[in-house]
Amino acid sequence: MNKLESDNFDIVLLDRDCKQGGSFYALDLSKFNPDKIISISAIPEYNNKAISEGVKSVSWKNWNDIDGWSNDVMRQIGMRVDKIMQKLA
Repeated sequence: MNKLESDNFDIVLLDRDCKQGGSFYALDLSKFNPDKIISISAIPEYNNKAISEGVKSVSWKNWNDIDGWSNDVMRQIGMRVDKIMQKLA
């Protein structure tokens, strides 16, 4: 994604603890509107790092309540989709 010239995404789910080496290294946060990013890590320091980089939305991944967590992520995505639809109307 770092090769992109500009922000071409409506929503970005950022999971720092990905199996490919960490998303902070794969995604240049400066190229994306922080309002479009949702940090979804189970590790507090990773979500805090995202916040320090300008990300405004966090959904703490809770392995003890994975359904509650997924509902929170879907709620946040839904809010963004609603905003996008309002702009298109």
